[in-house]
Amino acid sequence: MAIDNLIPVGRLAFGRMLLGAVSLTGLAGANAAWAQDTAASTPSASANEIIVTANKREQDINDVGLSITALSGAALTDKGITSSQDLAKVVPAFTVASSADGTPVYTLRGVGFNSSNLGAQPTVSVYVDEAPLPYGPMTQGPIYDLQRVEVLKGPQGTLFGQNSTGGAINYVANKPTDVFEAGGNASFGRFNTFQADAYVSGPLSDTLKGRIAVTGTRSGGWQENYTRDDSIGRQKKFAGRLLLDWEPSDRLRVNLDLNGWIDKSDNQIPQFVQASPRVATQADPRLFLQPVAPRNARAADWDPNRPFDRNNRMGQAILRLDYDVTDQLTLTSLTNYAYVHIDSLFDNDGTALPLSYVNTSGHVETFNQELRLAGRIGAANITVGASFADDNSYESSLQDFGGILSSTTNVGATPENPEGVGDILMNENRGRQTNRAYAVFGNVEYELTPQLTVLGGVRYTDLRHTNQACSADTGAGDFSGVINALFGGPITQPGGCITLAFDGAAFTAPFPVQKFKEDNVSWRVGVNFKPNPDTLLYALVSRGYKAGNYPVINATARSQFEPVRQEKLTSYEAGVKAGLADGRVQLNLAGYYYDYRDKQLLTNTTDPVFGLLPVLANVPRSRVIGFDFDATVKPVDGLTLRGSVGYADSKIKDFAGYDAFNTPVDLSGKSFNFSPKWTANADVEYRFPVGSMEAFVGGDMSYNGATYADLAQTSSLRIDPYTIYGVRAGVGAPDRSWTATVWGKNVSNKYYWYNVQVGYDTIWRLTGMPATYGATLSFRM
Repeated sequence: MAIDNLIPVGRLAFGRMLLGAVSLTGLAGANAAWAQDTAASTPSASANEIIVTANKREQDINDVGLSITALSGAALTDKGITSSQDLAKVVPAFTVASSADGTPVYTLRGVGFNSSNLGAQPTVSVYVDEAPLPYGPMTQGPIYDLQRVEVLKGPQGTLFGQNSTGGAINYVANKPTDVFEAGGNASFGRFNTFQADAYVSGPLSDTLKGRIAVTGTRSGGWQENYTRDDSIGRQKKFAGRLLLDWEPSDRLRVNLDLNGWIDKSDNQIPQFVQASPRVATQADPRLFLQPVAPRNARAADWDPNRPFDRNNRMGQAILRLDYDVTDQLTLTSLTNYAYVHIDSLFDNDGTALPLSYVNTSGHVETFNQELRLAGRIGAANITVGASFADDNSYESSLQDFGGILSSTTNVGATPENPEGVGDILMNENRGRQTNRAYAVFGNVEYELTPQLTVLGGVRYTDLRHTNQACSADTGAGDFSGVINALFGGPITQPGGCITLAFDGAAFTAPFPVQKFKEDNVSWRVGVNFKPNPDTLLYALVSRGYKAGNYPVINATARSQFEPVRQEKLTSYEAGVKAGLADGRVQLNLAGYYYDYRDKQLLTNTTDPVFGLLPVLANVPRSRVIGFDFDATVKPVDGLTLRGSVGYADSKIKDFAGYDAFNTPVDLSGKSFNFSPKWTANADVEYRFPVGSMEAFVGGDMSYNGATYADLAQTSSLRIDPYTIYGVRAGVGAPDRSWTATVWGKNVSNKYYWYNVQVGYDTIWRLTGMPATYGATLSFRM
């Protein structure tokens, strides 16, 4: 059976049924309620306290000995946070470098995994009500109707599982209410952007409550072609969530969450920065006449009459059962199924020339079951449990070179042999992976005294991986013909895999299955000291792992599919959380040192026939030193000031590789890519009465320092520092039953970019949005 036919039909059918159930029609969009309370790391003694579940139980954020950024749902809508990418605006030391097809690549405190493959597991794990979304494409959906979001920094392997070496993001949805409630928001902004959301919540019977929330966005194109009259960048997104809470008895609670989204938006077009052919004599001459994009975020150029759009969808089903074994102990079962399908076409050169475009398609599905017993025994809070995860992914990356003679597509072209062997018009990278994990874990927090608590936790994980992947001919025979010419074929047939074994023989589908096993022990130990109810001093040492992984890449040699080993991060952290001045001041400070072993990264290797080729590799040793600081101050009634700063100094030790232009480079002493040393944000808001209403004005700022898209710190792949500003003003009822707001984002129209890459014979960058502005009307019943 061919590799592209190996589709798990049963689970795929279930995923489609789930998506059909939650693809709700009706209202769309979500930029709501700009005039709600902002709340992040607020004083524990005040009415604005934030409750978090970092230890998988509800606690005041100031009682948790861990660096956490937590924002209420009101704060998220207030700042216009509608996607996981937007979180980078409000979380220090957190960056999101989206790929050209929209897949986010998360980095927290310098820890990230620079791969946008569908089956690549990030180092910053994402959860919905503690249920994992373990793959980046699953996290592209909108943020809406949330109670809060928690960003936990540092390894979270003990309670949240593997692949959380950088941290974890936990979205907590608004729950069904005991009485009838309804609300909605509608926004209209620049580029004819209409966003709306709505929810209905309340009791369905004496034991059953429900909540339905929907959201969506429609807009015109925001990018304009600078060589012809054309536009692109339209948005078309919908999402929905259905929650049911059933309490058949005083001891049993059953919660069901069905959610999903559909995204049929245009992909962002990268901006052409410069021509960068591997062999200039093999490049299309028109490439050198291509005008460089103006320093305007809207300016772009792309192939005419080609739909660079996406047809992506995701569905998730979460079933949680809580049974109170005693008044102090609760048994919890958490069952989670998630499925995402991706079909995305994007331009990979940023020009009107048909140099190359890439169609990424495939799916990822994951099943996770956790069973845990948690509660209080004497002076100790304990959690013990076990979990099982079964993940499957299939990915196809079809690269079409349009028949243009280019130095990238001419196999074997070198300065000494500029003619090469032959032109590849199209090739396909195929990959299917399975990841299966079994784990047991335990955690205890013991109160030695009312002020002093010690804690410890451990998780053992057994991992099993399989992979079936190759680069393949698309059936036209051009790629197989090149291989046959190089090695005196016939070695492979049109439509088959062309990836070579060490003996020079090519394989045809099905490509041999690769397997490997690994296990690890994550742990943490710490101490919390509260000299008074409003102050916490803590110290924490923890270790986390990210599992090994296979790549899906252009691979002419089977050696390129060798997996990377699991990475290990040991964190040493100490901090203080202090509430002062009767709750008007909250200060949080944490310092940390990360000892990083076998960090996984996407780097390059050189092939004597095919030149520069991508490969996954482990960096034996590296480290990160840094601190996080945030403060919330309420000097007078109605005025709230908040600011934060993050510092993360990463460094590689003793590692050599290649830069983006096939030049050997010593990477020792270099910082991680997509990891700015300094990040900061600030927010100010003032509320005051106007007659029978309440008015407000506010503004925000976010800063990202300089970084690079590659480890070699190539000058043309530098991401410059940038600062963006937002403003808001509005009026509403004192009880927030209605609010009208006008707002602006990136009001200085700052030109900046968050990703820059070497494409096919070009260097291109992805820019941030230009200035946007609009108005929002919200209501609550």
